[in-house]
Amino acid sequence: MKAHAPSFRVAFIKSDNAAEYTGGAFAAYCDKNDIVQEFSTPYSPQQNGKVERGNRVIVEMARSMMLGANLPTAYWADAVVCAGYVRNRCPTKVLDGKTPMEALFGKTPDISNLRVFGCKVQVLVPQEHRKKLDSKTRNGIFIGYATGGAYLVYIPRHGTGETITARSVVFYEDQFLPSEDGEEITISSQLDLLRLDQVSSTPSPRLDTVEEEKEDVAMVPSETATPSEMETPAQPTSGSFQPVGAARLEARLRGDPRREKATAPVRRSSRIPRPSQRKLEYDESHLSMEEVCAMVEERVLPASFDGTNVQDGFIDGELTPSDISNWALGVEPLNLDEVYESDDQNEWEHAMDDEIRSLLEKGTFEVVPLPPGRSAIKSKWVFKKKTLADGSLDKYKARIVAKGYSQRFGEDYTETFSPVVRHSTLRLVLVIVVARRMKRMQLDVKTAFLNSDLDEEIYLEPAEGYTNADGQVWRLRKALYGLKQASRSWYENLRRFLESQGFYQGEADYCLFSKGSADDDDLMIVLVYVDDMLVFATHDEDLALFKAAMEAAYEVNDFEDASYFLGLELQWSPSGDEVTIGQQKYAKTILERFDMDKAMPARTPMEERFRDQLFKAQEEISFRPRPAIGALLYLTVNTRPDMATAVRILAQEIETPTDCLKHGVEHVFRYLCSTQDFGLAYKSSAAKGLTVYCDAAFAVERNAKSATGYAIFYDGCLIEWGSKKQSMVTLSSTEAEYIAMGSGVQECIGISLVLKDLGLEVDHITVFEDNQGAQHLAESKAVTQRSRHIDTKYHWLREKVKEGHIRIKYCPTAEMIADHFTKALGVTKFQYFRDRLAVRRVGVLERQRR
Repeated sequence: MKAHAPSFRVAFIKSDNAAEYTGGAFAAYCDKNDIVQEFSTPYSPQQNGKVERGNRVIVEMARSMMLGANLPTAYWADAVVCAGYVRNRCPTKVLDGKTPMEALFGKTPDISNLRVFGCKVQVLVPQEHRKKLDSKTRNGIFIGYATGGAYLVYIPRHGTGETITARSVVFYEDQFLPSEDGEEITISSQLDLLRLDQVSSTPSPRLDTVEEEKEDVAMVPSETATPSEMETPAQPTSGSFQPVGAARLEARLRGDPRREKATAPVRRSSRIPRPSQRKLEYDESHLSMEEVCAMVEERVLPASFDGTNVQDGFIDGELTPSDISNWALGVEPLNLDEVYESDDQNEWEHAMDDEIRSLLEKGTFEVVPLPPGRSAIKSKWVFKKKTLADGSLDKYKARIVAKGYSQRFGEDYTETFSPVVRHSTLRLVLVIVVARRMKRMQLDVKTAFLNSDLDEEIYLEPAEGYTNADGQVWRLRKALYGLKQASRSWYENLRRFLESQGFYQGEADYCLFSKGSADDDDLMIVLVYVDDMLVFATHDEDLALFKAAMEAAYEVNDFEDASYFLGLELQWSPSGDEVTIGQQKYAKTILERFDMDKAMPARTPMEERFRDQLFKAQEEISFRPRPAIGALLYLTVNTRPDMATAVRILAQEIETPTDCLKHGVEHVFRYLCSTQDFGLAYKSSAAKGLTVYCDAAFAVERNAKSATGYAIFYDGCLIEWGSKKQSMVTLSSTEAEYIAMGSGVQECIGISLVLKDLGLEVDHITVFEDNQGAQHLAESKAVTQRSRHIDTKYHWLREKVKEGHIRIKYCPTAEMIADHFTKALGVTKFQYFRDRLAVRRVGVLERQRR
């Protein structure tokens, strides 16, 4: 990187938190040259919006160049680099018509060396590299620009090839690789790569022999294209929008001739036949993504990310095969233009029509002139291919959304908060359901947000492709997707409906609704997560009545087996007295994402003495642990308590990536690879009541802090668990255990309040503790010289014990389940406690999901 340009010095750099920016040689260079670094918030790419948008422009240019040249995905890295080269020599409105090169160096760039990417070339073989009777030229493919005015040419060979730098090159800019049908692809008219005001109209010479790099740049005035020479994208509409859109929609649905394939975008060449992007993806599907990663590493990364490892486990640089394929060849269109170019155009258009029809039927908007002084929020199409649980295509989904980020507080919205059900509440309800063998049903409300009315006056620009000639806008009457208040409006609408059906909203969890009572054998429970609902009832008749009421109020999908909720796979026994909760599909996905699906298995998620090694000072390496640890955390908080301690310990070291941390992350993935079909099992048992096991590991964390662990059970089934570092330094194991007991009891009281909402009163909470000093301290039996300093804020536990709400029982250390959540254990002890937690193989979910 050059810190100095002709007229200024780099003084400030803003970037994301990639390891190559936050440490190593780059950070040292910035520090040495007094360059200030600022980093965006993790997982907030919108804070670098201009850069992210620039990346997208480059990718779209590269995609077009590849398709135009009929090149396979193996050339993607070269296309990206070449697109950046061309982009820097294109004028932009932001710079008042100047090119980035001219703005930086003060000279108009010479673009006489620009050539058509991917065209066939002949390269002069130097006399020193050929024999007397050898050919003087070699055939190749033009793939980019080198320094000194030279070109990059790929020379194919049998089974392999090489990229060379050449200055004596003959270009055949109308010839490319063979098409799908084996025919030569030619251009019938001259293809202009750029149309600058000063570009010469004289065709470039076919033979380029560069003797020396030009110092001065000069431009020859040229003719510009007339409007008749340029094609414009076909617009799907031209007439006015009917008051309610019905006539226009009917015309579209009948097969309006205007909906035929759109004409080619601006300045598209007449090469035929040209394979579509989708066909290109299919034809090149045999290419290994590891090969593509290697090409990106070799040809792109060294220029700006020196030393970043791309292929080693795919964890080091957060660059995976799926990242490359999704980035380079996205299968879902990003906008309407891509829809019209897609082989799936008809399917996407039907999906768009379905969306507009749904908006009209629900009275989501009315077409009105925009009042003076008001502004309309922009809208956009979002396209998504919905898949089933096995990954096969279910349907094409198009949704018109508002760009809610442009809304203004106090004018377009006020309140935005809307709750979702807690996972611990879901687990608790499942235990209650299997204990009582309740009936079940799952409902999904279609276009849920469109069922709620808006209190605010909001105007929206019409959906692209469905606009009118009078410049009118949509006055929204319903909460459209993308609005800041849409989720809250829907929640309030559903809450009012459920309360009208006699349901009571929980005070401990606002997304838990119930009516009846367990004592009268008419208990009914509804769990809500946005537009998904799990419904449980003692009798089938109650489910049928509720379903009928829902169908009268909303358009719903019915999934009677209730086997997929919040990303969790639920499997029920035929009698309904047992259910398992797993995330096998998610586990498989992240194993493949980080290239650990074929890793050597491990018997525990962390080696017993690993934490001591992790805390030793080590040199940082180029390794980004956040994506991997974040993916593992999602598992541990939902269905994998057996991995909680290992992932928590690794997460605490996320800011200091070392070889040891990398080894620890890989070890967890190795354990996951051998247990990816594990989950929680809930079964009706003789154990009753609410219990919590609490434990602490004294001074095992950094800065001599202790670790807290707890496991909460209801009727013998694990409901909630925790593994965390204590916030303060303690002076004894008794104090650490006392604080850990308080943390576990706090969570347990929250669970008891949920039970109270369901009409299930908890007489008392049983606490199991293996430190008798902490037990005596909580029972107010002893205040010693070593315990009298403990802050009074921790003594609320004494009040609960005194009132009889908490009963503490001694538990031998060998039976202390919470020990599992304070430190890494040996194989025998780990597997024993894992069985006590009821973490076991839960099988494969067979149900298909939308």
